[in-house]
Amino acid sequence: LAQDHLSNADDRRMEGGRRDSRIKTGPEAGSRICDWYDVGRKLHVSRTTGCELFAALHKPTGELALIKAVERARLGRNYAQPVHLYSKLQHPHICQLLEVFDSQHFLMVTEIIDGLTLTDFSAQVGLAPTETQQVFHQLAAAVAYMHSEGVCHRNICLDNVMLAAGPVCNAKLIDFACAGPTLRALTRKMGSPNVLYLAPELLGGNVEYFGAQTDVWALGVCLHVLLTGKFPFTSEKAISEHRDSLSLPDTVEPEAQQLILAMLTVDPAARITSDAICKHAYVTRAAEILGVNVATKRWSEPSALPHVLDQLAELGLEPQAVSAAVGERQRNELFTAYFLMERRVPHEPEEHADRSMTAPAAPQA
Repeated sequence: LAQDHLSNADDRRMEGGRRDSRIKTGPEAGSRICDWYDVGRKLHVSRTTGCELFAALHKPTGELALIKAVERARLGRNYAQPVHLYSKLQHPHICQLLEVFDSQHFLMVTEIIDGLTLTDFSAQVGLAPTETQQVFHQLAAAVAYMHSEGVCHRNICLDNVMLAAGPVCNAKLIDFACAGPTLRALTRKMGSPNVLYLAPELLGGNVEYFGAQTDVWALGVCLHVLLTGKFPFTSEKAISEHRDSLSLPDTVEPEAQQLILAMLTVDPAARITSDAICKHAYVTRAAEILGVNVATKRWSEPSALPHVLDQLAELGLEPQAVSAAVGERQRNELFTAYFLMERRVPHEPEEHADRSMTAPAAPQA
């Protein structure tokens, strides 16, 4: 039924200039989504946006992906900006956008993450302090990278972080529907419907703010909740009246307390930056547990691995064209095939993992 639902919509890959030329696409821009995917069961429907999530099988590689479908009639005029910004990102702790189709339905294809949101994982399984430190290390790395690319998320919360099932810690930031630029002040209030994550500067009138600074506040809220089980403020009034008077329980180690207070600084100009968070002792110490410091790693321009290109060549894809799509960060069928094929390659387990974080599977929203 899902296959018929999307097939009848005649959705086609987004062509440069047809809807918004800022979204990069490839040579097969006129193809239908069902030419490339077998669309499976519906995983989720958002009550507020009408967004539907489908599991889908990528036909060329046989790998699973996630399709996020929204009727174009429900989209605002500026729907292309967040997608354009999201398409710039490629980081191990950010859910990867693969390609976009657009006509009667606006369809984004992303990697599918087998795991739970941090909200659900914390409630069902729980995180030890050292595991929280690992998760936050990866989340901080993703946010600092995103900001370095000129992108702010504007909806960071525990519901928008997936913890992938597996033997090692692997957190991924999801849902870039509210993404905005970092290099200019913003006025439109987009972001978390949960007021408990909102920075104080978002609670006044129609004032200007910078998205990177509000992302950092939301990170502070996330870390506070993970370490204490409680939100730092329980109402909009409590947030607006906060004057750096937040106190944390003694069960939270001093380095974590210091970092939380730096992130939850009322004055956005005095608030710690995402880059400085990655250099903080609480974050860098997690690298000793993970065996890799993703928070300070500088991500170079992506390049295609030869053995993956060889596998794709056996499927009839031209290696040079695939390599160009990867290097130019195109979001098309060539990049999708490469990304999904690369996931098949077994990775060496990261050393010093504290314990398995395997959890029941759930779709990312």
